[in-house]
Amino acid sequence: MTARLVLAVLALVVVYVVVFTVGTSAMVPASLQAMMPTDADTQTRSALAVLVMALVDTLIVAGVVRTSRLRGARLWALVALVFWGSKTFSSQLEAWVFMPNVTAGLVPALMAMTVPLAVVFPGLAVVLLGRWRGPEERPAFRVPSMPATQWAWKSALLCVVVYPLLFFVFGYYVAFSNEEVRAFYGGVMGPDFLTHMRGMAASTPWLFPFEWARAALWVAMAVALIWSTRGNGWLGGLWAALFFGIIQNDVHAIPNPLMSPTVQFFHFLETVPSNMLNALAITALMTRAHGRQEGLPAGHAPGAGS
Repeated sequence: MTARLVLAVLALVVVYVVVFTVGTSAMVPASLQAMMPTDADTQTRSALAVLVMALVDTLIVAGVVRTSRLRGARLWALVALVFWGSKTFSSQLEAWVFMPNVTAGLVPALMAMTVPLAVVFPGLAVVLLGRWRGPEERPAFRVPSMPATQWAWKSALLCVVVYPLLFFVFGYYVAFSNEEVRAFYGGVMGPDFLTHMRGMAASTPWLFPFEWARAALWVAMAVALIWSTRGNGWLGGLWAALFFGIIQNDVHAIPNPLMSPTVQFFHFLETVPSNMLNALAITALMTRAHGRQEGLPAGHAPGAGS
């Protein structure tokens, strides 16, 4: 079984590299590809980064597939949507809004370049890892029974407070701590965080609803992973943290014509911990009921755990 699993992982890594490379070449405009450095050192570093990204993403996806209670097409759809949503959709939405060199005409190509990978790779993972056939299993984790008011305040807390706070705090103290990052975005750093936020609220008030919407997407993807796991809810939370922190951001290791290596590096430092903390916060709130429930003793969390 171990040898078979290793062979499956190696095959998936090869497929990942091929489909990612072909998809990028086919979907990204030639004008953008022409901006890529052509020197041998950069091409070697890029190839190595793609290989490492393929291996890391494959191991995470394999963990999700092997521990999911789902089977077949449902598991394929879940992994494909969360993979594409994490790696491409959310990050390219952000790039469109913030990056000065990402135009509206470029966004569809950036969104499409990983679609072949998101379709082919998860489906093949489900097949090669032995999860295409067979009955769906009863999950060890059970969805907690909570009144609608509790769902509402938890969702509001996660979308309106937790994620935006993490996003702006890490953006201010990590990404914008670098002069090159500030120059790239044409941003002005306030003398302190609260002053910076007040200025942003006055100049770009639409930014906050935009981040609330992105937060709702993160919550939906995390909950899908958590509630489909066979293990404890925190196992699903671990997968969400790895999807949001690593799968979304390991692409920063690949040379990118749209941003310098320094900007990529500081975005990696910024986004990995903030996204992982966001996933853990979602897990903490959505894996058990909180507060006294009608007809139940205090401290009892119906349906939480095994």
